[in-house]
Amino acid sequence: MLIAAGRHGDGNGVHACTQIGCWSGAELELGAFPESDVPRLTGARVEVCINSTCGDAVIAMLPPPNDVKTVRLSQPIDPRIEVLLSRTDPSGLIEIEINVVSELPEWFEDGDVYTVTLEDTGGARIAKRAWSVTCRTFTPNGSRCEPTCRQASGKNEL
Repeated sequence: MLIAAGRHGDGNGVHACTQIGCWSGAELELGAFPESDVPRLTGARVEVCINSTCGDAVIAMLPPPNDVKTVRLSQPIDPRIEVLLSRTDPSGLIEIEINVVSELPEWFEDGDVYTVTLEDTGGARIAKRAWSVTCRTFTPNGSRCEPTCRQASGKNEL
């Protein structure tokens, strides 16, 4: 475990802090799709919206069986949004997860609404899910030490 000394801001002297990192954001599961959906998923467009800010990406290629692939959204928005495509389930299911991550905890507020839409190349909807989240704030190194992170701890499907 790393320990770093830093000055506490109230003049009480030196305060030792561990150097445990954390991330701010949300993890969302769009769903698991059977192997038979491979033709519909290849070339599909996934759109992720946080409140009214949206970005999208095209799933150009699915990962091979027993592998994971990451697709980044085309719009360079913060927080960073990654779409994870996973084919590691022994049944052959293709799982789609969304990771929303930022270095800035202030991006994540209670009541934020996340919407994920998946459409095939013809524009037909394959899946759509929306969640309202509650966030928890935590400081893994103690309240007087950095970093401060906020993660979606509760998700209510809309």
